[in-house]
Amino acid sequence: MFTPNREDELFESLKKAVSSDKTEMHQKVLEQFERKLSFRAIGEEIKSVFEILERRSN
Repeated sequence: MFTPNREDELFESLKKAVSSDKTEMHQKVLEQFERKLSFRAIGEEIKSVFEILERRSN
């Protein structure tokens, strides 16, 4: 059987574990989003280079 203090300790440790998991998950989502943005930016640069090359060849 748990004592009230032990229940509080377990609750606090569970709360910390959940919040650290959330933080880690949020961090991963942010990293993926940043990666997508950088790929999009690279894609836009490549597209503009090809547009310039196409204009010069015409």
